[in-house]
Amino acid sequence: QHFAGEAGAERLIRTVLDDGEEHYFDGAAGAERRVRVRLADGSTLHYEGAKGDERKVREVLASGNAHFFEGAAGAERLTHTAFTNGNVQYYKGDAGAERRERMVFADGREQRLDNDAETEGGDVLYFESGFATSGHTQSFYDG
Repeated sequence: QHFAGEAGAERLIRTVLDDGEEHYFDGAAGAERRVRVRLADGSTLHYEGAKGDERKVREVLASGNAHFFEGAAGAERLTHTAFTNGNVQYYKGDAGAERRERMVFADGREQRLDNDAETEGGDVLYFESGFATSGHTQSFYDG
């Protein structure tokens, strides 16, 4: 554990676990809250909230892609993923049961995915310019 501050008023700023995971803290002595966790795989989790009520708001993967979350601590749900190529994938549903809803491409095109549709093949993909295919194959129809 790493501390900062004057003697008698030290505050926790970082903890390193045996597996290499690093936890970073901010706040006055006794009120330190977790703000960031760097995982051994290179991913970084970002948190907001008071001590003991920190909630995950963002996870940046080693690839640079980032997942964004909303909700109370322990019940965070994935809202969207921003990819390094500029595409953004949006999700709907409760925590732990999120489903892809739509993709907005860097060039402005939008792909809608209806996970609630009853189809034999699974997902139904709808594109801004028309209907794509049923099933898990993603076809881009532009005409």
